[in-house]
Amino acid sequence: MKGLGACLLQDGKPVAFASKILSNTQSNYSNIERETLALVFGITRFHTYLFGKEFTVITDHRPLETIWKKPLRSAPPRLQRLLIKVQGHRSQVKYRPGKEMILLDTLSRLPNPKEARDVPLDIRVESICSEVEDTHQIDLIFFGQHKRTELQRETSNDPVLRSLWQTVTQGWPETLQELPTSLREFLSDRDEIGVSQGVLFKGSRVIIPKTLLEDILRQLHLGHMGIESTRRLARETVFWPHINKDIEQLVKHCAACQEHQARKQKEPLLPHDVPSAPWTRLGTDLFILNRQDYLLVTDYYSKYPIVYKLTDTSSAAVANVMSGIFSLCGPPDEIVSDNGPQFVGKHFKDMCRKWLITHTTSSSHYSRSNGLAERMVRTVKNLLKKCSQTGQDSQLAMSHLRATPVDSHMRSPAEMVFGRPIRTTLPSHYLSRGSTTTDHLLNR
Repeated sequence: MKGLGACLLQDGKPVAFASKILSNTQSNYSNIERETLALVFGITRFHTYLFGKEFTVITDHRPLETIWKKPLRSAPPRLQRLLIKVQGHRSQVKYRPGKEMILLDTLSRLPNPKEARDVPLDIRVESICSEVEDTHQIDLIFFGQHKRTELQRETSNDPVLRSLWQTVTQGWPETLQELPTSLREFLSDRDEIGVSQGVLFKGSRVIIPKTLLEDILRQLHLGHMGIESTRRLARETVFWPHINKDIEQLVKHCAACQEHQARKQKEPLLPHDVPSAPWTRLGTDLFILNRQDYLLVTDYYSKYPIVYKLTDTSSAAVANVMSGIFSLCGPPDEIVSDNGPQFVGKHFKDMCRKWLITHTTSSSHYSRSNGLAERMVRTVKNLLKKCSQTGQDSQLAMSHLRATPVDSHMRSPAEMVFGRPIRTTLPSHYLSRGSTTTDHLLNR
């Protein structure tokens, strides 16, 4: 490309023409930068006609249409400085194949030799505010002369980046088959890749040569942040293909990070299904209070608690107490317990087999999986402690606990198990409304 051409059209008819030759500096721009320069040249030349009006820019460079729709901060530095010059105009960019733009091709190939003025780009982009975005701070990328020289040298020595540089400068091919295999992973980002001062950029991110990857990775991980935090830092500064995978491998193989990493999140607890009838599934557990052993049995449906004081905690003794409970209240379909020796012993297994009961044990070393029994143990222990401290009768207190409704929408455990309220020391007249025990069951 030797020059730039622009034509102002109204209702499809030409109004004015403009063209200029490219300076030596502009001739070295990448293809998308030259196309953007042509757009800026045309808009600024016809500023008097265009400012304050909505208009459409027709271009034969498809990536320019894409990058026009993206946030300004995603463009390479030179494109940012070009695009900021036309931010005050209300315009949209549309692509049209070059074979349909004969007039402009003529103007750019045979430009006006007397028009060689540069489009001034001495603009620093500090912040951007648009109708659809909040204000964002865009900091220019600064690095010292030594680092710049190193990046320039390694970029020119890297065969892939050298080929990418030539492709960006000359223009991307129309089809994927024409593109070298080594550059195909850059194709999706082609509208964001540019060259400035001998360094390749993807938007505002520096494209790092392969020889410098190890050093850049080390610097990214200086703060020993996690995978996502390190990736967020990289998105603000540097880029290379497969950068996310390389960061993940770096953090996973960092001995210090692995040693001090947070505990893995526990899998969510899968609760037991609530039975459809009382006394079909029971939870049981042992606890100690004031050097005395107790056995607790509770119903999953009604939360009805039964507590026995034990003088022997062997499997045979626990099985004997449980058999007494079953002879009084009937056997359940299933018993849930932990893996304590009292419940996995032979006598307890034989008892379950005799009463035709399924025995389910909770996860080892994970008491929460036997959550109902554990929660009831806490409730009963607190009750017994308070009774001991105040000198009240613990059996009477247990009776009140069983007669207390579970919540405002549920009946008491005793009523759900026995089908009737139990009498306590409190004055009451449960059937004063003319209902029967059967009515209470039907109204649940």
